[in-house]
Amino acid sequence: MTDDPSRSEKINKLLRSQPFAVLATKGEYPHTSLVSFWSSENNASVVFITSRKTRKYRNIMQDARAALMLDDRTNKPSADLKEGSSVMLTGAVREAVGKEAETLRQVFLERNPDQFRFAEDADTAIMVMTVEGMDLVTSFQD
Repeated sequence: MTDDPSRSEKINKLLRSQPFAVLATKGEYPHTSLVSFWSSENNASVVFITSRKTRKYRNIMQDARAALMLDDRTNKPSADLKEGSSVMLTGAVREAVGKEAETLRQVFLERNPDQFRFAEDADTAIMVMTVEGMDLVTSFQD
């Protein structure tokens, strides 16, 4: 997704080290929510789970375009302003079905075992973002 090895390394580090991301969807108004996730090895897709009763699910069903943002902030402003970084992934989201959903549920649970009960609920959807863009920010002024 990116040709610069140092950028790729920073993006990989963020995607592998952070347990949560902020998902932004669009309904009547923009909507953000916190999600646990799993990213494919090449970062071409990201998987998260949600109840089919949520606003984020309804928004995605109306408009598949979404963004995921994750960062390594420490909540110490002096450090975060100098050293914090974030990545925003943009792409289209769809619900996985059938064997694909079962496979993705398992890889999601390998990274997020605490989500087992929620992932196994019949009303939980396995969502896949096909990553179309990545924007890495390594300076507060970027």
